[in-house]
Amino acid sequence: MSGDKTWLSLDLIAKIDPGIRAEYVDIINSETVLYYKDNIIIKNIKCKDIWCVSLERNVKNKYYMYVTIKEKTGYNTYQVYSPNAKEGKVKAPMEIEGIDKVVIDHVMPIDQSLRELASSGLIPILECCSTILKKAKKSLKSRDKKSRSNDMIVSEAFKDPYFRNINKQNLKIEMDTLMNDSWYRLMDSYQNGLKSNNLEFVEFRSNNIGKHIGIIMKVQDTKNNEYLVYRDLDTGVDYVENSTSLKSNYPNQKNLKELTSFGSKGWEVL
Repeated sequence: MSGDKTWLSLDLIAKIDPGIRAEYVDIINSETVLYYKDNIIIKNIKCKDIWCVSLERNVKNKYYMYVTIKEKTGYNTYQVYSPNAKEGKVKAPMEIEGIDKVVIDHVMPIDQSLRELASSGLIPILECCSTILKKAKKSLKSRDKKSRSNDMIVSEAFKDPYFRNINKQNLKIEMDTLMNDSWYRLMDSYQNGLKSNNLEFVEFRSNNIGKHIGIIMKVQDTKNNEYLVYRDLDTGVDYVENSTSLKSNYPNQKNLKELTSFGSKGWEVL
Protein backbone atom coordinates (compact mmCIF):
# COMPACT_ATOMS: atom_id res chain seq x y z
CA MET A 1 0.00 0.00 0.00
CA SER A 2 1.85 3.01 -1.30
CA GLY A 3 1.59 5.88 -3.73
CA ASP A 4 -1.08 8.43 -4.58
CA LYS A 5 -3.77 6.03 -5.74
CA THR A 6 -6.84 4.21 -4.50
CA TRP A 7 -5.67 1.50 -2.10
CA LEU A 8 -7.48 -1.82 -2.01
CA SER A 9 -6.82 -3.96 1.05
CA LEU A 10 -8.49 -7.37 1.09
CA ASP A 11 -7.38 -7.71 4.71
CA LEU A 12 -9.45 -4.64 5.57
CA ILE A 13 -12.40 -6.00 3.57
CA ALA A 14 -12.09 -9.22 5.60
CA LYS A 15 -12.32 -7.25 8.86
CA ILE A 16 -15.46 -5.52 7.60
CA ASP A 17 -17.08 -8.70 6.29
CA PRO A 18 -15.12 -11.96 5.83
CA GLY A 19 -17.80 -13.26 3.48
CA ILE A 20 -17.33 -10.45 0.96
CA ARG A 21 -13.59 -11.03 0.84
CA ALA A 22 -14.01 -14.81 0.56
CA GLU A 23 -16.47 -14.46 -2.33
CA TYR A 24 -14.17 -12.03 -4.15
CA VAL A 25 -11.18 -14.36 -3.78
CA ASP A 26 -13.23 -17.41 -4.81
CA ILE A 27 -14.37 -15.66 -8.00
CA ILE A 28 -10.80 -14.65 -8.88
CA ASN A 29 -9.56 -18.20 -8.29
CA SER A 30 -12.29 -19.74 -10.45
CA GLU A 31 -12.47 -17.16 -13.26
CA THR A 32 -8.73 -16.65 -13.77
CA VAL A 33 -7.60 -17.80 -17.22
CA LEU A 34 -4.75 -20.22 -17.89
CA TYR A 35 -3.07 -20.69 -21.30
CA TYR A 36 -2.24 -24.12 -22.72
CA LYS A 37 -1.12 -25.51 -26.07
CA ASP A 38 -3.28 -27.93 -28.03
CA ASN A 39 -1.09 -29.16 -30.93
CA ILE A 40 0.05 -25.83 -32.41
CA ILE A 41 -2.78 -23.66 -31.08
CA ILE A 42 -2.59 -21.63 -27.86
CA LYS A 43 -5.94 -21.82 -26.08
CA ASN A 44 -7.18 -20.63 -22.71
CA ILE A 45 -9.39 -22.12 -20.04
CA LYS A 46 -10.80 -20.91 -16.74
CA CYS A 47 -9.12 -22.41 -13.71
CA LYS A 48 -12.44 -23.73 -12.42
CA ASP A 49 -12.62 -26.04 -15.47
CA ILE A 50 -9.24 -27.70 -14.82
CA TRP A 51 -9.40 -31.25 -13.47
CA CYS A 52 -5.76 -31.69 -12.43
CA VAL A 53 -2.41 -29.84 -12.38
CA SER A 54 0.97 -31.59 -12.61
CA LEU A 55 4.65 -30.60 -12.75
CA GLU A 56 7.52 -32.18 -14.68
CA ARG A 57 11.15 -31.49 -13.76
CA ASN A 58 13.35 -30.46 -16.68
CA VAL A 59 17.12 -30.45 -17.29
CA LYS A 60 17.45 -26.97 -15.72
CA ASN A 61 16.13 -28.40 -12.44
CA LYS A 62 12.97 -26.37 -12.92
CA TYR A 63 9.46 -27.52 -13.71
CA TYR A 64 7.13 -27.46 -16.69
CA MET A 65 3.46 -27.24 -15.76
CA TYR A 66 0.65 -29.34 -17.24
CA VAL A 67 -3.13 -29.33 -16.85
CA THR A 68 -5.58 -32.16 -17.38
CA ILE A 69 -8.96 -31.16 -18.79
CA LYS A 70 -12.12 -33.24 -19.17
CA GLU A 71 -13.23 -33.04 -22.81
CA LYS A 72 -15.63 -34.90 -25.07
CA THR A 73 -12.85 -37.32 -25.98
CA GLY A 74 -12.01 -37.97 -22.33
CA TYR A 75 -9.32 -36.55 -20.04
CA ASN A 76 -6.52 -34.83 -21.96
CA THR A 77 -3.31 -33.30 -20.63
CA TYR A 78 -1.71 -30.14 -22.07
CA GLN A 79 1.39 -28.08 -21.37
CA VAL A 80 0.80 -24.69 -19.72
CA TYR A 81 2.12 -21.52 -21.36
CA SER A 82 2.86 -18.13 -19.81
CA PRO A 83 2.56 -14.72 -21.51
CA ASN A 84 5.81 -12.89 -22.15
CA ALA A 85 6.19 -9.80 -19.95
CA LYS A 86 6.72 -7.37 -22.82
CA GLU A 87 4.69 -8.99 -25.60
CA GLY A 88 1.45 -10.57 -24.47
CA LYS A 89 0.97 -12.32 -27.83
CA VAL A 90 4.24 -14.24 -27.30
CA LYS A 91 3.67 -17.18 -24.99
CA ALA A 92 6.28 -19.71 -23.95
CA PRO A 93 6.10 -22.91 -21.88
CA MET A 94 5.72 -21.97 -18.22
CA GLU A 95 9.01 -22.83 -16.53
CA ILE A 96 8.97 -22.40 -12.76
CA GLU A 97 10.97 -23.30 -9.66
CA GLY A 98 7.82 -24.45 -7.90
CA ILE A 99 4.04 -24.11 -7.87
CA ASP A 100 4.39 -21.05 -5.61
CA LYS A 101 6.01 -19.21 -8.53
CA VAL A 102 2.72 -19.13 -10.43
CA VAL A 103 0.91 -15.84 -9.82
CA ILE A 104 -2.38 -14.20 -10.79
CA ASP A 105 -1.80 -11.29 -13.15
CA HIS A 106 -4.20 -8.36 -13.58
CA VAL A 107 -4.36 -7.95 -17.36
CA MET A 108 -5.70 -4.46 -16.76
CA PRO A 109 -3.67 -2.95 -13.87
CA ILE A 110 -5.78 -2.94 -10.70
CA ASP A 111 -4.67 0.63 -9.99
CA GLN A 112 -6.05 1.78 -13.34
CA SER A 113 -9.34 -0.04 -12.79
CA LEU A 114 -9.76 1.47 -9.31
CA ARG A 115 -8.87 4.94 -10.58
CA GLU A 116 -11.38 4.82 -13.43
CA LEU A 117 -14.17 3.45 -11.25
CA ALA A 118 -13.45 6.09 -8.61
CA SER A 119 -13.52 8.90 -11.17
CA SER A 120 -16.93 7.62 -12.29
CA GLY A 121 -18.22 7.68 -8.71
CA LEU A 122 -18.89 3.93 -8.66
CA ILE A 123 -16.84 2.95 -5.58
CA PRO A 124 -17.39 5.60 -2.86
CA ILE A 125 -17.00 3.11 0.02
CA LEU A 126 -13.72 1.73 -1.34
CA GLU A 127 -12.52 5.31 -1.80
CA CYS A 128 -13.30 6.06 1.86
CA CYS A 129 -11.50 2.88 2.90
CA SER A 130 -8.49 3.99 0.87
CA THR A 131 -8.50 7.45 2.49
CA ILE A 132 -8.67 5.93 5.98
CA LEU A 133 -5.84 3.50 5.18
CA LYS A 134 -3.63 6.38 4.05
CA LYS A 135 -4.50 8.35 7.19
CA ALA A 136 -3.67 5.33 9.35
CA LYS A 137 -0.28 4.88 7.69
CA LYS A 138 0.51 8.56 8.15
CA SER A 139 -0.54 8.39 11.81
CA LEU A 140 1.68 5.37 12.48
CA LYS A 141 4.64 7.08 10.81
CA SER A 142 4.19 10.20 12.91
CA ARG A 143 4.55 8.06 16.05
CA ASP A 144 7.39 5.93 14.76
CA LYS A 145 9.59 6.70 11.77
CA LYS A 146 10.21 3.01 11.09
CA SER A 147 8.27 1.38 8.28
CA ARG A 148 4.99 -0.21 9.24
CA SER A 149 3.58 -3.51 8.01
CA ASN A 150 0.33 -3.71 6.09
CA ASP A 151 -1.20 -5.65 9.01
CA MET A 152 -0.47 -2.76 11.38
CA ILE A 153 -1.90 -0.22 8.93
CA VAL A 154 -5.09 -2.24 8.50
CA SER A 155 -5.52 -2.69 12.27
CA GLU A 156 -5.01 1.03 12.83
CA ALA A 157 -7.44 1.94 10.03
CA PHE A 158 -10.14 -0.38 11.35
CA LYS A 159 -10.32 1.67 14.57
CA ASP A 160 -11.95 4.48 12.58
CA PRO A 161 -15.65 5.04 13.53
CA TYR A 162 -16.56 4.92 9.84
CA PHE A 163 -16.51 1.12 9.94
CA ARG A 164 -19.09 0.84 12.72
CA ASN A 165 -22.01 1.61 10.42
CA ILE A 166 -20.66 0.74 7.00
CA ASN A 167 -23.23 -0.46 4.45
CA LYS A 168 -22.04 -3.99 3.73
CA GLN A 169 -24.53 -4.55 0.92
CA ASN A 170 -23.23 -1.50 -0.94
CA LEU A 171 -19.66 -2.61 -0.29
CA LYS A 172 -20.47 -5.96 -1.90
CA ILE A 173 -21.93 -4.16 -4.93
CA GLU A 174 -18.71 -2.15 -5.26
CA MET A 175 -16.56 -5.29 -5.03
CA ASP A 176 -18.75 -6.92 -7.70
CA THR A 177 -18.30 -3.83 -9.89
CA LEU A 178 -14.53 -4.10 -9.47
CA MET A 179 -14.60 -7.79 -10.36
CA ASN A 180 -16.69 -7.15 -13.48
CA ASP A 181 -14.14 -4.54 -14.59
CA SER A 182 -11.21 -6.92 -14.18
CA TRP A 183 -9.70 -9.86 -16.01
CA TYR A 184 -7.09 -12.22 -14.58
CA ARG A 185 -4.67 -14.79 -15.95
CA LEU A 186 -2.02 -17.11 -14.54
CA MET A 187 1.54 -16.06 -15.25
CA ASP A 188 5.10 -17.04 -14.41
CA SER A 189 6.11 -14.84 -11.45
CA TYR A 190 9.41 -13.94 -13.12
CA GLN A 191 7.66 -12.63 -16.24
CA ASN A 192 5.06 -10.93 -14.07
CA GLY A 193 7.85 -9.11 -12.24
CA LEU A 194 9.20 -7.82 -15.56
CA LYS A 195 5.80 -6.75 -16.83
CA SER A 196 5.24 -3.04 -17.26
CA ASN A 197 1.91 -1.61 -16.21
CA ASN A 198 2.76 1.80 -17.65
CA LEU A 199 0.39 1.39 -20.59
CA GLU A 200 -2.89 3.07 -19.71
CA PHE A 201 -5.93 2.20 -21.76
CA VAL A 202 -8.33 4.94 -22.82
CA GLU A 203 -11.14 2.46 -22.35
CA PHE A 204 -11.56 -1.16 -21.30
CA ARG A 205 -14.28 -3.30 -22.87
CA SER A 206 -15.54 -6.86 -22.71
CA ASN A 207 -18.40 -8.67 -24.40
CA ASN A 208 -20.59 -11.56 -23.35
CA ILE A 209 -18.35 -14.32 -24.74
CA GLY A 210 -15.31 -13.56 -22.62
CA LYS A 211 -13.42 -11.33 -25.06
CA HIS A 212 -11.56 -8.31 -23.67
CA ILE A 213 -9.95 -5.30 -25.33
CA GLY A 214 -8.11 -2.26 -24.10
CA ILE A 215 -8.34 0.81 -26.31
CA ILE A 216 -4.88 2.37 -26.44
CA MET A 217 -5.61 5.55 -28.37
CA LYS A 218 -7.89 7.23 -30.86
CA VAL A 219 -6.17 8.60 -33.96
CA GLN A 220 -6.96 10.52 -37.11
CA ASP A 221 -5.24 10.27 -40.50
CA THR A 222 -4.51 13.07 -42.98
CA LYS A 223 -7.95 12.58 -44.55
CA ASN A 224 -9.68 13.03 -41.18
CA ASN A 225 -10.63 9.36 -40.96
CA GLU A 226 -10.76 8.26 -37.33
CA TYR A 227 -9.34 4.96 -36.09
CA LEU A 228 -9.01 3.08 -32.83
CA VAL A 229 -5.77 1.43 -31.83
CA TYR A 230 -6.50 -1.28 -29.30
CA ARG A 231 -5.06 -4.42 -27.76
CA ASP A 232 -6.75 -7.78 -27.65
CA LEU A 233 -6.09 -8.67 -24.02
CA ASP A 234 -6.48 -12.37 -24.68
CA THR A 235 -3.78 -12.56 -27.37
CA GLY A 236 -1.79 -9.37 -26.73
CA VAL A 237 -2.04 -8.40 -30.42
CA ASP A 238 -2.53 -4.71 -31.28
CA TYR A 239 -5.14 -3.87 -33.93
CA VAL A 240 -6.47 -0.88 -35.84
CA GLU A 241 -10.12 -0.42 -36.78
CA ASN A 242 -12.15 2.42 -38.21
CA SER A 243 -13.75 3.92 -35.10
CA THR A 244 -17.17 4.26 -36.77
CA SER A 245 -17.43 0.47 -36.98
CA LEU A 246 -16.83 -0.09 -33.27
CA LYS A 247 -20.43 0.26 -32.15
CA SER A 248 -20.64 -2.82 -29.95
CA ASN A 249 -18.40 -3.76 -27.03
CA TYR A 250 -16.08 -5.67 -29.31
CA PRO A 251 -14.71 -4.85 -32.81
CA ASN A 252 -16.03 -6.25 -36.05
CA GLN A 253 -13.58 -8.96 -37.09
CA LYS A 254 -14.04 -8.10 -40.78
CA ASN A 255 -12.63 -4.61 -40.26
CA LEU A 256 -9.51 -5.51 -38.29
CA LYS A 257 -5.92 -5.02 -39.32
CA GLU A 258 -2.91 -5.80 -37.15
CA LEU A 259 -1.07 -2.64 -36.19
CA THR A 260 2.27 -4.04 -37.38
CA SER A 261 0.93 -4.57 -40.92
CA PHE A 262 -1.14 -1.40 -41.12
CA GLY A 263 1.71 1.04 -41.61
CA SER A 264 1.94 4.71 -40.79
CA LYS A 265 -0.81 7.00 -42.05
CA GLY A 266 0.46 10.26 -40.65
CA TRP A 267 -1.74 9.76 -37.61
CA GLU A 268 -2.60 12.47 -35.15
CA VAL A 269 -3.61 11.35 -31.67
CA LEU A 270 -7.07 12.66 -30.78
